[in-house]
Amino acid sequence: MSESSLSDQANALIEQVPRIPALLEIREIRLRADQPPWSDTGVELLSGQWITILGSGRVSWSSREQELWAGPKHHLWGKVGRSGKIFNPTQDTTTIPVLGSGRLFLGLLHGFWANERGVLASDEKAYKGLTGEIVATVLVWANDPSQELVTLGGLTKIDAIVAEAKRHKDPVKTPEGWSYLFETGYGDIFRDVSTEYGSGIEVKLDNAQGIIRKPVRFPLTESTELCWRWKLDQFPSSVSENTVRTHDYFSIACEFENGRDLTWFWSCDIPSETHFGCPVREWNFREVHYCVRSGDKQLGTWIEERRNVFDDCRAALDEDPGGVNHIWLIAVSSFQHGKGLCTFADVWLRDGDRSIKVL
Repeated sequence: MSESSLSDQANALIEQVPRIPALLEIREIRLRADQPPWSDTGVELLSGQWITILGSGRVSWSSREQELWAGPKHHLWGKVGRSGKIFNPTQDTTTIPVLGSGRLFLGLLHGFWANERGVLASDEKAYKGLTGEIVATVLVWANDPSQELVTLGGLTKIDAIVAEAKRHKDPVKTPEGWSYLFETGYGDIFRDVSTEYGSGIEVKLDNAQGIIRKPVRFPLTESTELCWRWKLDQFPSSVSENTVRTHDYFSIACEFENGRDLTWFWSCDIPSETHFGCPVREWNFREVHYCVRSGDKQLGTWIEERRNVFDDCRAALDEDPGGVNHIWLIAVSSFQHGKGLCTFADVWLRDGDRSIKVL
Protein backbone atom coordinates (compact mmCIF):
# COMPACT_ATOMS: atom_id res chain seq x y z
CA MET A 1 0.00 0.00 0.00
CA SER A 2 1.43 3.40 -0.93
CA GLU A 3 1.94 6.14 1.60
CA SER A 4 -0.80 8.26 0.02
CA SER A 5 -3.47 5.57 0.25
CA LEU A 6 -2.47 4.72 3.81
CA SER A 7 -2.55 8.41 4.66
CA ASP A 8 -6.00 8.89 3.15
CA GLN A 9 -7.42 5.95 5.05
CA ALA A 10 -5.68 6.98 8.25
CA ASN A 11 -7.30 10.39 8.03
CA ALA A 12 -10.63 8.66 7.62
CA LEU A 13 -10.02 6.84 10.91
CA ILE A 14 -10.73 10.06 12.76
CA GLU A 15 -14.41 9.48 12.04
CA GLN A 16 -14.18 6.14 13.87
CA VAL A 17 -12.78 7.57 17.11
CA PRO A 18 -16.15 7.84 18.89
CA ARG A 19 -16.71 4.13 18.20
CA ILE A 20 -13.40 3.16 19.83
CA PRO A 21 -13.01 5.22 23.03
CA ALA A 22 -9.52 3.84 23.78
CA LEU A 23 -8.17 5.46 20.59
CA LEU A 24 -7.25 8.94 21.79
CA GLU A 25 -5.49 10.51 18.82
CA ILE A 26 -4.32 9.91 15.26
CA ARG A 27 -1.50 11.94 13.80
CA GLU A 28 0.33 11.71 10.48
CA ILE A 29 4.02 12.61 10.44
CA ARG A 30 6.07 13.01 7.25
CA LEU A 31 9.83 12.62 7.56
CA ARG A 32 12.05 13.76 4.71
CA ALA A 33 14.93 11.43 3.98
CA ASP A 34 17.51 14.24 3.76
CA GLN A 35 16.71 15.58 7.25
CA PRO A 36 18.70 14.01 10.11
CA PRO A 37 16.87 13.16 13.33
CA TRP A 38 15.05 14.22 15.36
CA SER A 39 11.57 15.67 14.60
CA ASP A 40 9.19 16.79 17.33
CA THR A 41 5.82 15.31 16.35
CA GLY A 42 3.84 17.45 18.77
CA VAL A 43 2.19 14.31 20.15
CA GLU A 44 2.06 14.44 23.96
CA LEU A 45 2.23 11.02 25.64
CA LEU A 46 1.64 9.86 29.20
CA SER A 47 3.23 6.89 30.90
CA GLY A 48 0.87 3.91 30.69
CA GLN A 49 -0.54 4.83 27.29
CA TRP A 50 0.29 2.83 24.16
CA ILE A 51 1.16 3.90 20.64
CA THR A 52 0.84 2.20 17.28
CA ILE A 53 3.04 3.44 14.47
CA LEU A 54 2.18 2.51 10.89
CA GLY A 55 5.08 3.28 8.59
CA SER A 56 5.11 3.56 4.81
CA GLY A 57 7.27 5.05 2.07
CA ARG A 58 10.96 4.53 1.37
CA VAL A 59 14.37 6.16 1.56
CA SER A 60 16.49 5.97 -1.60
CA TRP A 61 20.24 5.89 -1.06
CA SER A 62 21.27 6.60 -4.67
CA SER A 63 19.71 8.56 -7.51
CA ARG A 64 21.51 6.33 -10.02
CA GLU A 65 20.80 2.89 -8.59
CA GLN A 66 17.10 2.51 -7.92
CA GLU A 67 17.47 -0.82 -6.10
CA LEU A 68 19.33 0.84 -3.21
CA TRP A 69 16.53 1.78 -0.83
CA ALA A 70 14.92 0.77 2.45
CA GLY A 71 11.60 1.31 4.20
CA PRO A 72 10.38 2.15 7.70
CA LYS A 73 11.63 -0.99 9.46
CA HIS A 74 15.16 -0.08 8.42
CA HIS A 75 15.16 3.70 8.87
CA LEU A 76 12.34 4.76 11.23
CA TRP A 77 13.07 5.34 14.94
CA GLY A 78 11.27 6.98 17.83
CA LYS A 79 11.69 8.07 21.43
CA VAL A 80 9.56 9.70 24.11
CA GLY A 81 11.19 12.91 25.32
CA ARG A 82 14.44 14.33 24.01
CA SER A 83 16.49 12.00 26.23
CA GLY A 84 14.21 8.96 26.01
CA LYS A 85 15.44 5.51 25.03
CA ILE A 86 15.19 4.95 21.28
CA PHE A 87 13.09 2.25 19.63
CA ASN A 88 12.36 1.13 16.08
CA PRO A 89 9.53 -0.82 14.44
CA THR A 90 10.42 -4.49 14.13
CA GLN A 91 8.47 -4.50 10.90
CA ASP A 92 7.02 -1.47 9.09
CA THR A 93 4.60 -1.21 12.02
CA THR A 94 4.84 -1.46 15.79
CA THR A 95 2.72 -1.18 18.92
CA ILE A 96 4.45 -0.46 22.22
CA PRO A 97 3.67 0.81 25.74
CA VAL A 98 4.70 4.34 26.71
CA LEU A 99 7.13 4.00 29.61
CA GLY A 100 7.65 7.69 30.35
CA SER A 101 5.70 10.88 29.76
CA GLY A 102 6.80 13.40 27.16
CA ARG A 103 6.68 14.44 23.52
CA LEU A 104 7.00 11.77 20.84
CA PHE A 105 10.04 12.31 18.62
CA LEU A 106 10.49 10.44 15.34
CA GLY A 107 13.54 10.31 13.15
CA LEU A 108 15.26 8.49 10.32
CA LEU A 109 18.56 6.75 10.96
CA HIS A 110 21.19 6.65 8.22
CA GLY A 111 24.40 5.38 9.76
CA PHE A 112 24.84 4.48 13.44
CA TRP A 113 23.76 5.62 16.86
CA ALA A 114 26.37 6.58 19.43
CA ASN A 115 24.08 5.59 22.31
CA GLU A 116 20.58 4.44 23.16
CA ARG A 117 19.34 8.03 23.57
CA GLY A 118 19.57 8.74 19.85
CA VAL A 119 22.83 10.66 19.49
CA LEU A 120 24.28 10.07 16.03
CA ALA A 121 27.71 8.47 15.79
CA SER A 122 27.87 9.01 12.04
CA ASP A 123 28.14 12.27 10.10
CA GLU A 124 24.91 14.16 9.40
CA LYS A 125 26.33 15.04 5.96
CA ALA A 126 25.46 11.48 4.87
CA TYR A 127 21.79 12.49 4.79
CA LYS A 128 22.33 15.02 1.99
CA GLY A 129 22.38 12.37 -0.74
CA LEU A 130 19.13 10.71 0.34
CA THR A 131 15.75 11.17 -1.34
CA GLY A 132 12.21 10.12 -0.52
CA GLU A 133 10.27 10.19 2.71
CA ILE A 134 8.80 7.97 5.40
CA VAL A 135 5.21 8.58 6.49
CA ALA A 136 4.40 7.55 10.06
CA THR A 137 0.75 7.34 11.10
CA VAL A 138 0.68 7.46 14.90
CA LEU A 139 -2.26 6.10 16.90
CA VAL A 140 -2.35 6.92 20.62
CA TRP A 141 -4.23 4.49 22.89
CA ALA A 142 -5.38 4.81 26.49
CA ASN A 143 -4.24 1.25 27.23
CA ASP A 144 -3.14 -2.02 25.59
CA PRO A 145 -4.95 -1.94 22.21
CA SER A 146 -4.78 -5.64 21.32
CA GLN A 147 -8.53 -6.03 20.89
CA GLU A 148 -9.03 -2.51 19.54
CA LEU A 149 -6.55 -3.15 16.70
CA VAL A 150 -8.58 -6.17 15.65
CA THR A 151 -11.78 -4.15 15.84
CA LEU A 152 -10.27 -1.21 13.97
CA GLY A 153 -8.93 -3.50 11.29
CA GLY A 154 -12.44 -4.80 10.74
CA LEU A 155 -13.82 -1.28 10.49
CA THR A 156 -11.24 0.18 8.12
CA LYS A 157 -9.77 -2.75 6.15
CA ILE A 158 -6.37 -1.06 6.25
CA ASP A 159 -3.80 -3.76 5.52
CA ALA A 160 -1.21 -2.20 7.81
CA ILE A 161 -3.56 -2.28 10.80
CA VAL A 162 -4.61 -5.87 10.11
CA ALA A 163 -0.94 -6.88 9.87
CA GLU A 164 -0.04 -4.99 13.05
CA ALA A 165 -2.92 -6.58 14.97
CA LYS A 166 -1.61 -10.01 13.99
CA ARG A 167 1.99 -9.11 14.82
CA HIS A 168 1.02 -7.57 18.17
CA LYS A 169 -1.07 -10.59 19.14
CA ASP A 170 1.71 -13.09 18.35
CA PRO A 171 5.06 -11.26 18.62
CA VAL A 172 8.39 -12.96 17.95
CA LYS A 173 10.33 -13.05 21.21
CA THR A 174 14.08 -12.45 21.23
CA PRO A 175 15.89 -15.72 22.06
CA GLU A 176 16.59 -16.27 25.75
CA GLY A 177 19.92 -14.76 26.85
CA TRP A 178 20.45 -12.82 23.62
CA SER A 179 19.85 -9.15 22.83
CA TYR A 180 19.78 -7.07 19.67
CA LEU A 181 22.74 -4.84 18.91
CA PHE A 182 21.07 -1.45 19.26
CA GLU A 183 23.24 0.17 16.58
CA THR A 184 21.56 -1.97 13.91
CA GLY A 185 18.08 -1.93 15.42
CA TYR A 186 15.68 -4.25 17.18
CA GLY A 187 13.77 -6.85 15.18
CA ASP A 188 11.80 -10.06 15.13
CA ILE A 189 13.82 -12.24 12.77
CA PHE A 190 15.50 -14.51 15.36
CA ARG A 191 13.42 -17.03 17.31
CA ASP A 192 13.98 -19.97 19.65
CA VAL A 193 13.34 -23.40 18.10
CA SER A 194 13.98 -27.03 19.00
CA THR A 195 16.39 -28.99 16.80
CA GLU A 196 17.81 -32.50 16.77
CA TYR A 197 20.82 -30.99 18.55
CA GLY A 198 18.78 -29.35 21.29
CA SER A 199 17.83 -25.71 21.53
CA GLY A 200 18.48 -23.65 18.42
CA ILE A 201 17.80 -20.27 16.87
CA GLU A 202 15.97 -19.97 13.57
CA VAL A 203 16.58 -16.86 11.46
CA LYS A 204 13.93 -15.95 8.91
CA LEU A 205 14.55 -12.98 6.62
CA ASP A 206 12.17 -11.04 4.41
CA ASN A 207 13.87 -7.79 3.34
CA ALA A 208 15.27 -7.45 6.86
CA GLN A 209 18.48 -7.36 8.87
CA GLY A 210 19.62 -7.70 12.45
CA ILE A 211 22.32 -8.76 14.88
CA ILE A 212 21.78 -10.49 18.20
CA ARG A 213 24.59 -11.12 20.66
CA LYS A 214 25.22 -13.06 23.85
CA PRO A 215 27.80 -11.98 26.43
CA VAL A 216 30.69 -14.33 27.18
CA ARG A 217 34.08 -13.98 28.84
CA PHE A 218 36.60 -16.21 27.14
CA PRO A 219 40.35 -15.61 26.75
CA LEU A 220 41.87 -15.95 23.29
CA THR A 221 44.76 -18.42 23.10
CA GLU A 222 46.37 -20.39 20.30
CA SER A 223 43.94 -23.28 20.91
CA THR A 224 40.66 -21.34 21.25
CA GLU A 225 37.95 -22.79 19.03
CA LEU A 226 34.47 -21.66 18.04
CA CYS A 227 32.26 -24.66 17.23
CA TRP A 228 28.71 -24.61 15.90
CA ARG A 229 26.15 -26.35 13.74
CA TRP A 230 23.99 -24.64 11.16
CA LYS A 231 21.44 -25.55 8.53
CA LEU A 232 21.14 -23.08 5.69
CA ASP A 233 17.92 -23.56 3.73
CA GLN A 234 17.87 -20.43 1.59
CA PHE A 235 20.65 -17.99 0.70
CA PRO A 236 19.60 -14.33 1.03
CA SER A 237 21.87 -13.57 -1.94
CA SER A 238 22.41 -15.43 -5.20
CA VAL A 239 25.60 -13.50 -6.05
CA SER A 240 28.87 -12.79 -4.24
CA GLU A 241 28.21 -11.06 -0.93
CA ASN A 242 31.35 -8.90 -0.88
CA THR A 243 29.89 -5.66 -2.30
CA VAL A 244 27.62 -3.06 -0.70
CA ARG A 245 24.84 -3.85 -3.18
CA THR A 246 24.91 -7.60 -2.53
CA HIS A 247 25.93 -7.82 1.13
CA ASP A 248 23.15 -10.22 2.22
CA TYR A 249 24.27 -13.22 4.28
CA PHE A 250 24.04 -15.34 7.46
CA SER A 251 26.97 -15.60 9.87
CA ILE A 252 28.24 -16.18 13.38
CA ALA A 253 30.83 -13.85 14.91
CA CYS A 254 33.14 -13.23 17.84
CA GLU A 255 33.26 -9.71 19.25
CA PHE A 256 36.60 -9.05 20.95
CA GLU A 257 37.84 -6.82 23.76
CA ASN A 258 39.19 -4.22 21.31
CA GLY A 259 35.70 -3.73 19.79
CA ARG A 260 36.37 -5.51 16.50
CA ASP A 261 34.54 -8.60 15.32
CA LEU A 262 35.37 -11.52 13.06
CA THR A 263 32.37 -13.11 11.40
CA TRP A 264 32.29 -16.53 9.71
CA PHE A 265 29.76 -16.84 6.88
CA TRP A 266 28.49 -19.30 4.28
CA SER A 267 28.72 -17.80 0.80
CA CYS A 268 26.74 -18.71 -2.27
CA ASP A 269 29.92 -18.62 -4.40
CA ILE A 270 32.92 -16.91 -2.73
CA PRO A 271 35.72 -19.50 -2.26
CA SER A 272 36.18 -20.92 1.22
CA GLU A 273 38.98 -19.40 3.34
CA THR A 274 38.53 -16.02 1.65
CA HIS A 275 38.38 -13.06 4.04
CA PHE A 276 37.72 -9.35 3.50
CA GLY A 277 36.80 -6.20 5.38
CA CYS A 278 33.11 -5.39 5.52
CA PRO A 279 32.13 -3.60 2.28
CA VAL A 280 29.76 -1.29 4.19
CA ARG A 281 31.91 1.79 4.80
CA GLU A 282 30.74 2.43 8.36
CA TRP A 283 31.60 -1.16 9.32
CA ASN A 284 34.88 -1.59 7.47
CA PHE A 285 37.06 -0.54 10.42
CA ARG A 286 35.20 -2.83 12.78
CA GLU A 287 34.34 -6.07 11.02
CA VAL A 288 36.07 -8.71 8.89
CA HIS A 289 34.19 -11.46 7.06
CA TYR A 290 35.69 -14.95 6.79
CA CYS A 291 34.12 -17.41 4.33
CA VAL A 292 34.09 -20.92 5.81
CA ARG A 293 31.76 -22.62 3.35
CA SER A 294 30.70 -22.00 -0.27
CA GLY A 295 28.03 -23.20 -2.65
CA ASP A 296 24.61 -24.80 -2.39
CA LYS A 297 25.45 -28.54 -2.39
CA GLN A 298 24.72 -28.91 1.32
CA LEU A 299 21.73 -26.60 1.60
CA GLY A 300 19.09 -27.97 3.95
CA THR A 301 21.65 -30.18 5.74
CA TRP A 302 23.02 -29.75 9.25
CA ILE A 303 26.74 -28.94 9.06
CA GLU A 304 29.20 -28.97 11.97
CA GLU A 305 31.92 -26.28 11.94
CA ARG A 306 35.10 -25.90 14.03
CA ARG A 307 37.30 -22.82 13.69
CA ASN A 308 40.53 -21.99 15.45
CA VAL A 309 39.74 -18.40 16.43
CA PHE A 310 43.38 -17.47 17.07
CA ASP A 311 44.53 -18.66 13.63
CA ASP A 312 41.66 -16.94 11.85
CA CYS A 313 42.29 -13.70 13.73
CA ARG A 314 45.96 -13.84 12.82
CA ALA A 315 45.07 -14.34 9.15
CA ALA A 316 42.17 -11.87 8.89
CA LEU A 317 42.70 -9.22 11.58
CA ASP A 318 46.49 -9.17 11.66
CA GLU A 319 46.43 -8.26 15.36
CA ASP A 320 45.67 -9.62 18.81
CA PRO A 321 42.11 -8.41 19.46
CA GLY A 322 42.00 -9.58 23.10
CA GLY A 323 39.53 -12.03 24.59
CA VAL A 324 36.04 -12.83 23.30
CA ASN A 325 33.35 -10.60 24.84
CA HIS A 326 30.26 -11.60 22.84
CA ILE A 327 29.07 -14.12 20.30
CA TRP A 328 26.95 -12.65 17.51
CA LEU A 329 24.44 -14.08 15.07
CA ILE A 330 24.08 -11.89 11.97
CA ALA A 331 21.44 -11.95 9.25
CA VAL A 332 20.96 -9.52 6.34
CA SER A 333 18.70 -9.44 3.28
CA SER A 334 17.90 -5.71 3.15
CA PHE A 335 20.33 -4.81 0.36
CA GLN A 336 18.65 -6.96 -2.31
CA HIS A 337 15.29 -7.09 -0.50
CA GLY A 338 15.12 -10.87 -0.59
CA LYS A 339 14.36 -13.77 1.72
CA GLY A 340 16.55 -16.23 3.57
CA LEU A 341 16.33 -19.02 6.14
CA CYS A 342 19.00 -20.45 8.44
CA THR A 343 19.09 -22.26 11.81
CA PHE A 344 21.95 -22.32 14.34
CA ALA A 345 22.51 -24.83 17.17
CA ASP A 346 25.16 -26.42 19.39
CA VAL A 347 27.40 -23.33 19.66
CA TRP A 348 30.48 -23.67 21.90
CA LEU A 349 33.69 -21.86 22.75
CA ARG A 350 36.40 -24.39 23.63
CA ASP A 351 40.01 -24.24 24.76
CA GLY A 352 41.50 -27.47 26.08
CA ASP A 353 39.56 -28.47 29.20
CA ARG A 354 37.69 -25.17 29.29
CA SER A 355 34.43 -24.69 27.40
CA ILE A 356 31.33 -22.46 27.35
CA LYS A 357 28.07 -23.55 25.78
CA VAL A 358 26.69 -20.49 24.01
CA LEU A 359 23.61 -22.12 22.43
